[in-house]
Amino acid sequence: MKKKIKRLIQRIKNKEFKYIIKRLSIYVLPQIKGEFYTNHQFKYNVFVSTYWTKFLNMPKDYSYIIAGSHGVGFVAFIKYMQKINANPMTLDNMFARSDYVLLARKQAMQYKNKLYGLSIEKAYIDNTRKNILQKLDSKVPVFCLVRDPISILRTHTHYHIIPKLAYGIKTDKITINGGGGISYKDSSLRRIMYDDIYNVIVFLIQTIRNSKIIPFFCFTSLINQLQNTTQSLYFIDTKYFSTPLESLNTMNNVAKILNLDFKNSTNDFTANYSSINIYKHFFNFHFDIQSTQKEIIATKSIHHKFYTLKEFIQNGGIEEVLLEYFNNNTKVRNQIKLYWDYELSLIKENAPEKIKSWKHYNKFVESF
Repeated sequence: MKKKIKRLIQRIKNKEFKYIIKRLSIYVLPQIKGEFYTNHQFKYNVFVSTYWTKFLNMPKDYSYIIAGSHGVGFVAFIKYMQKINANPMTLDNMFARSDYVLLARKQAMQYKNKLYGLSIEKAYIDNTRKNILQKLDSKVPVFCLVRDPISILRTHTHYHIIPKLAYGIKTDKITINGGGGISYKDSSLRRIMYDDIYNVIVFLIQTIRNSKIIPFFCFTSLINQLQNTTQSLYFIDTKYFSTPLESLNTMNNVAKILNLDFKNSTNDFTANYSSINIYKHFFNFHFDIQSTQKEIIATKSIHHKFYTLKEFIQNGGIEEVLLEYFNNNTKVRNQIKLYWDYELSLIKENAPEKIKSWKHYNKFVESF
């Protein structure tokens, strides 16, 4: 409560009265009811209702659109577009209270008479929001961010799988190698991880059904909803943000498409947006100078296991766990393949070389 009061006082000092009124109104305006919205923090109210925002006009002077699934690659691209002065629209995540119409109009107002872009990281299922996107009709380049779908799924399992891997390696219930191989000495741990993967997939499906949006793997669905505004379509694989040099080359090409003067260096693209670093939160270790020799040996063992886990994850170890899961759960595998077949269809049609380069997805396809 004290922190909230301090923040309120600071906002009053900053004269952020519109924000204060909006926040206070949340508690008295009608909310969408339902267990799903309560559990997952969807707090839509009259400020973001498409019942009235559908009557508003969409911007006409945007210069490009960024489209794709929400994730760290999308975040990296937004940051890098800022580096080349392309004025991108910051991300509206799936839990945001702001309707897309309001976000787009705010972006247009902020960069009036300047080059700027819009960002869309979800496809819509309900007709109202589909119709809203159709109002975007200025013909511009569309940058569609893509990624190996197995790696996309991996990022959603981090919170569940990495703690299990850390526990397993520390207690010698599993053995792993830096190349991504894993063997189980305790089959119960494998079953627990399989249950976690299944629950993540169920959550993704429920999110799509209950929220009427597709925030994951939304490639074909989203691109089709942007047909009215697409002048040219560019597929960018987010794996090319893995190193500063690859990022530099990718952003140089983007700058040429937008006719921007590119004066950047690799130092502008050194940030690490990878969510793989999450393992640090689950596998901490330290050396104590006063430790006994036996404790030091034990700590060194943990030290070695820590870096083995790090190497395992960086070399696609979690992707291999996912592929192993699908091989042992053919019903789920078949269902998700049908979904991916549709969402990847436009990429196959326009940029088949992207899909050919996806190591883990191609292993998934070969299993059929």
